[in-house]
Amino acid sequence: MIDVFINQKILFWRDIGGDSFKEFNKLVDTLPDRKEKNNTGIYIQVSLAIRRKLSILSTKGYNEKEHDTLVQENSAEWLKTLGFAINVGWIKSFDELKNAFDKLEVIEK
Repeated sequence: MIDVFINQKILFWRDIGGDSFKEFNKLVDTLPDRKEKNNTGIYIQVSLAIRRKLSILSTKGYNEKEHDTLVQENSAEWLKTLGFAINVGWIKSFDELKNAFDKLEVIEK
């Protein structure tokens, strides 16, 4: 238990992931084709795509054994990377976002 929470920093990565998701959602709202639209469906699609890519789609919540530190870290890093790409203008539409997401790879340790 100590190893998971302290040494593997699972709570750290969960917090980073949550913060990254909130920031990412704000950046999605700035995409030219998503401005002034209800983007709740987009947020859900991205969340489900992350869960699918990390093979945790069938799990609920974030307290399952499959939601280990590596899963949390991958999710946080992907959102940070995609957010950066939107922020600097490398991603300018939802279609470009989907294409970029498909190219992300799982970080293995």
